[in-house]
Amino acid sequence: MPEFLKSLFSRKKVFSLVSSSLSFPWSMSSKIVPLEQSFGKRASEDILSPLDYPPFSRSLRDGYAIVSSDIQGVSSSSPAFLRVTGEVPMGGPPPKEKGIPGTAVRVYTGGEIPSGFDCVVMEENVQRIGNLIELRSSAPAGNHVVSKGEEISRGMPMLYRGERVDFTNLGILASAGITRIALAYIRVGIISTGDEIYPVETRELPQGCVRDANGWVLRSMLEEWGCSCSYYGIFPDDFPRLHQAFSSALEENDIVFISGGSSVSTRDFCEKIFRETLSSPGLLVHGINIKPGKPTLIGGNRVTRKLAFGLPGHPFSCMVVMLGIVFPILNSLLGFSRISSPVVQGILAQDILGKTGVEEFIPCGFTASGEVFPHPSRSGYVSALREKTGFVVLQEHQETLRKGQTVEVMLW
Repeated sequence: MPEFLKSLFSRKKVFSLVSSSLSFPWSMSSKIVPLEQSFGKRASEDILSPLDYPPFSRSLRDGYAIVSSDIQGVSSSSPAFLRVTGEVPMGGPPPKEKGIPGTAVRVYTGGEIPSGFDCVVMEENVQRIGNLIELRSSAPAGNHVVSKGEEISRGMPMLYRGERVDFTNLGILASAGITRIALAYIRVGIISTGDEIYPVETRELPQGCVRDANGWVLRSMLEEWGCSCSYYGIFPDDFPRLHQAFSSALEENDIVFISGGSSVSTRDFCEKIFRETLSSPGLLVHGINIKPGKPTLIGGNRVTRKLAFGLPGHPFSCMVVMLGIVFPILNSLLGFSRISSPVVQGILAQDILGKTGVEEFIPCGFTASGEVFPHPSRSGYVSALREKTGFVVLQEHQETLRKGQTVEVMLW
């Protein structure tokens, strides 16, 4: 049996081995681009807030700003009466006078809370009579108020190194007036292999052949993650040609992916290519104890800062390795603190039969009632993750999971 199938590493071992052996994180090439061109890319450094946000205390409701101690203990039988001394215009400054006990100021949603007031009571909870308001219930300090700097303090990271720019953080950056951002420029080369693999535009496939799926899958996943990808095409199981293609791609990119050519076969040359091309430390992983995705290769050079992956040729296997192995490693490479995919718990809607001794990934979705519905898939499936939202992960010691059992689901 080939050596790389004798010494399978766990996912946890793979992650720690690669990260430590290659001395992650790496300082990648960086580009400063306008904010509107940053979508989907990764920050090359922490971006700190230049100000407190919100920049002033704001009201969350239309109503009246008051001093909370004025209405403690009030009730319908013992109301409080406060004198209205002014109004805060939307988009304008509040009155210069500080709030004093026994007074109130008219405010609107999003408007600034005048100094000295610490509470807002909603308009519908107030009875106004001339320049007086009557209140029949109490409210605590901070009621319907967002304080200055409550969400983000000056100097606090708005975007972490390695974090992807998307809708969850763009509003923060825009609110702080950030117009340009430094992005990590990660160049990735993708190579598809196999005598049986043909381009997508092939009209008539020869007997026993299929069109390339993995090349498209990898490009889509990596571009969405934040990389800039170059596709080098499909290469047959020919060592000199594949070796030359890999060497060229490695010279031109930071990371190279070879899809296929990592299974047990006398015609698969990826392991040999990794050993001959990479050094310091070179080939690190030659088999992972997961299903699907076992025949995965990982190597790199910490001096020249090059990383390479040899992925299984089966599409579902390829996707599992990307989600469960590659993306966490890339997060570590950039120094992003959030390494792993989010995990949630759910109730299993039907039994899952597994095999002990290996970590298994079973695609799943959620029923209308919120139960976890598994969709066992073979490694060669192209559509294994379509309409799915995550994986039920069977640990090495688990063999069968039963309907009604609480399980952990790794989302992507």
